[in-house]
Amino acid sequence: MRFRGALFEGEFSRVAVTVINDFAASNLGKMHIFHDWHEMKLYTTEARTELTELGLRLMSRLESLNVLFSASVVEMGVTMASITLGGIRMFNQREAFEQAIRQAVESRGGTYTPLPPE
Repeated sequence: MRFRGALFEGEFSRVAVTVINDFAASNLGKMHIFHDWHEMKLYTTEARTELTELGLRLMSRLESLNVLFSASVVEMGVTMASITLGGIRMFNQREAFEQAIRQAVESRGGTYTPLPPE
């Protein structure tokens, strides 16, 4: 999922929760979740709480949870969520994040095609 700007308020976290729940319902087994938040400038407490609660509900289904960020406020929020969830892979370099996605996709026999630049 890719978010950007200062738009990540509670109503947007509910969109993310819906998409992730739908993805989880349509997939058996463990999942890799990747959040591209490199251009996100705000990560509110409400949004962090809602997504952390989702992470707790899905923990047994997660192979990995990965977040790319650039803003220090987003890094702080992800760090706080990681304390509760444990094991969030945090990236501040797009190349390393893209490589992690490629490895996850290819480990399942898929072919990775990067998202187009914004």
